Amino acid sequence: MKNISVFMNTHFPTSGKKLLLFIFIFNFATYNVWRDWRSDNRTPFVSDADQYYSYVVATFIYHDLSFSFQHQYWLAKAPNGALVPKVSMGLAYLMAPFFGIAHLVALTTNKVADGYSAPYAFGIYYSIILIVFLGLFYLRKILIRYFTEEVSTLTIASIYFGTNLFYYTLGWNTLAHAYLFTLFVFFLYFTLRWYDTFKLKYLILLSLAFGLSVLIRPTEIVIAFVPLLYGIRTFKDIKERTIFLWNKKLHLLIAAFFFLLPWIPQMIYWKIYTDQFLFYSYGNEGFYFSNPQFYNVLLGFRKGWLIYTPIMIFSLAGFFIFKKKCPDLFWGILIVFLITFYLISAWWAWWWGGCFGMRALIQLYAFLAFPMAAFYSYVLEKKRKKLLIGVMSFFIFYNLYQTYRYMATVIHWDSMTKEAFWWGIFKVHMSDQDKLEIKPLLDPPDYSKRGQ
Repeated sequence: MKNISVFMNTHFPTSGKKLLLFIFIFNFATYNVWRDWRSDNRTPFVSDADQYYSYVVATFIYHDLSFSFQHQYWLAKAPNGALVPKVSMGLAYLMAPFFGIAHLVALTTNKVADGYSAPYAFGIYYSIILIVFLGLFYLRKILIRYFTEEVSTLTIASIYFGTNLFYYTLGWNTLAHAYLFTLFVFFLYFTLRWYDTFKLKYLILLSLAFGLSVLIRPTEIVIAFVPLLYGIRTFKDIKERTIFLWNKKLHLLIAAFFFLLPWIPQMIYWKIYTDQFLFYSYGNEGFYFSNPQFYNVLLGFRKGWLIYTPIMIFSLAGFFIFKKKCPDLFWGILIVFLITFYLISAWWAWWWGGCFGMRALIQLYAFLAFPMAAFYSYVLEKKRKKLLIGVMSFFIFYNLYQTYRYMATVIHWDSMTKEAFWWGIFKVHMSDQDKLEIKPLLDPPDYSKRGQ
């Protein structure tokens, strides 16, 4: 631990700007180590990611949003018999500009222009790396508003290198989480800018980020508590905030329009193909509100958040200090975290399919960075910098090590148990014999009903 601490003190970037430059260079220097689709016959458009991307291919390659062409998409059947994608088109909006660039490259370089060849795969993949970098850039701008440069730098390093945001930026990054992380950062940034200036443009921008986030994942509507409760410290503040919002009702009506703007194409599409403006495309999948799996989500070996992302214990500890350090943000972020954690735990597939760690919480790291920074600030005030750097460094190493092992399938995507976890703790690759040994230790979830 002492050696790790010395290394971090002498080699790790000491300012946020240097850290961001380091992250940028590191990402493009090492992405082939982490890219989780390196064989020639694979693309990043698989499973859930391909479903989000399906709107782009259907629109610009096949010109057929009825999806009558040959495909492998997950389509939901509407009451009128029509088949539509299970997921919304929100993520497709963000992918479309980069798809356009990739499509032009494919056409001008005589590559296969099918939406899935190398120009598309790398075009979307690289764009997401840049999108996450942009999120980290603006997250630092918010952090230094409340904390020192040193605390902000340690927090950015922890959130990126110490969590599964890293894997979903450089490994399998075409899922929604990396996009949502940056959308959440923008949402918070424009919230603060609006309260600083009360300029309509910032309200419009936060409303667009909000509407797009909710379109991508409707449960993200809970992040509304962040701007609603910003600056609320007492019950008296609630009354004053209500009066303030009433006086801003015209601006709020404009904001509501921009919140709905990303939804308009989706609702028109649903109306055309399903005869409904709002269509629940998840069928029998839903929530078990009376039986949330709190322990499994937090500490279970299948996907436990603190088992695979233990550095987030600093965020949980930070909530006890957060109110004193950032009283204006405390209630909004705490309520959003608690509701989101409950919803994730109550979802029928609480393990969230095949993934590394508890991926459903990744976008929330944009908010959880603040209680983490509050904890770091407290520890540094207590003159425990070397201890903090040492433990933080260990957790970062642990995350990178676990990420590599997940890519090597030593960590199974959905069937891990305590026995399988400890059996493979020092393995970084899987031989044929290893695959035979681990198989009886795994416990595949039952996707036909609520998994245990």
